[in-house]
Amino acid sequence: MAAAINLKTLNLSYNLFETYTIVNPNLKHILMPNNELTSFDTTNAVNLITINIRLNKITQLDISKNMLIEALNTGDNKLTSIGFGHKPELKHLACFSNFLTTLDVCGFDKLVYLSVNRNPDLSCVKIKSGQ
Repeated sequence: MAAAINLKTLNLSYNLFETYTIVNPNLKHILMPNNELTSFDTTNAVNLITINIRLNKITQLDISKNMLIEALNTGDNKLTSIGFGHKPELKHLACFSNFLTTLDVCGFDKLVYLSVNRNPDLSCVKIKSGQ
């Protein structure tokens, strides 16, 4: 099977995927809202800029290998934790309607949009002074 190494954007919205692993290091944008995802692995997609996995069933997410991310939408999942790592380019973060208890965005200097509403147990959002 040949790999789609020139593919930059992949839209798999409105399907029934339960797990997904991206193996294309050249992919820049992944759109997978409205699936049945419980597992989503971006370890081998180091050039991702946009991730939209809204309206799934993911409980934990690790995007620590995705240093170039600018926009992340994880709204309407079941997230209890997100492993961010260093995110120097992150500008838009939507993680509303999940089960997060804390969120630390202190290291996201370029962040201009943050949506964390409807996380019923969220008790702390860490934002550094002047951010």
